[in-house]
Amino acid sequence: MSDRLFIGIDNGVTGAMAALTAEGSVIYLASLPVVKVGTMTVLDAESFRRQLFDLNHSYSPHILIEPAQLFSPGKKALTSTWMCWGALRAILEIGEYVWEPVNPQKWQREMFSDHVRAIDQKADGKRDKKEASILVAKRLFPSVKLTRTAKSTVPDSGLADALLIAEYARRKR
Repeated sequence: MSDRLFIGIDNGVTGAMAALTAEGSVIYLASLPVVKVGTMTVLDAESFRRQLFDLNHSYSPHILIEPAQLFSPGKKALTSTWMCWGALRAILEIGEYVWEPVNPQKWQREMFSDHVRAIDQKADGKRDKKEASILVAKRLFPSVKLTRTAKSTVPDSGLADALLIAEYARRKR
């Protein structure tokens, strides 16, 4: 067994983190930890740092993280995403982890390419990226549950994205 670990992080307070071994086994998949600060929901930096540290004990991780984007449906979402991005970067830098940003277009192009025929087209001709992530993650990791809680029944695109980002990192290294 290799001591390499590939971690994918879907940035944002509704984001997630996934970790795969070099053989492609999922050893970790969870939502990013968050905490309320006033009216804002923000990354729980200390919990995230501990999660990352626990994963790092036995492995040499390579981390890909989806950066904050320039546009968002609203100011609050945009602010939240950039705050999360800053906290994630700080933790990764201070911990001296090997990491790099990966744009969604880059990893999606690679991960969706083999599944493009199976992804339904919307009426306007554009694919729904959230649905596509869930579909591809289910195909690649059929035994992994993509719901946020035990009571949830709807698959979560943040968990699917994190899993696919980790798989993209594994394939590229």
